[in-house]
Amino acid sequence: MFKIEKKNILLLILIIIIIVGIISLLVLYLSRQQELPSPEPLSEDFVKNMPRPEKTIKGKIQGIDYEVVRESLIYHPFARIKTYDVVVPVIDRSRVEVVVGELLEEITSQEPEVDKISLVFFSNKDIISTSPFDIAYAVWEPAKEMTREIADNDLRDNYKIDILMR
Repeated sequence: MFKIEKKNILLLILIIIIIVGIISLLVLYLSRQQELPSPEPLSEDFVKNMPRPEKTIKGKIQGIDYEVVRESLIYHPFARIKTYDVVVPVIDRSRVEVVVGELLEEITSQEPEVDKISLVFFSNKDIISTSPFDIAYAVWEPAKEMTREIADNDLRDNYKIDILMR
């Protein structure tokens, strides 16, 4: 009769385990290759029904009208980060700088525990969800990395404001 040695049985078991593993990985890979459904288009009344801040910040400074149309809190393990969508009639650096200064002063005086603020500017409410053009982005944050010490102790002496225009 055919005699199978112990080390040959172990080698055969190892080969079978490897083959089963390769087949399992192949099946997993191929199952993930299925095309993901495309996201549904935004409804036409998206802007009309978008979340509004609890207290609308609307005003005029140095002849520039502005309105905060959306406010969000971003999750961070230890920092309080807020974002705001702001509508101003015309996007240019000088107007954005004026409104950024006013909004940062107003927001930080009402919420001194905020550690980082992002402001996204649009010239028209209708392009908030549809167009990548005619926007500006401003961020108020620590000059270096956000740390737990900065967030917990509200250390604001080394902050910067960056403004990006598109």
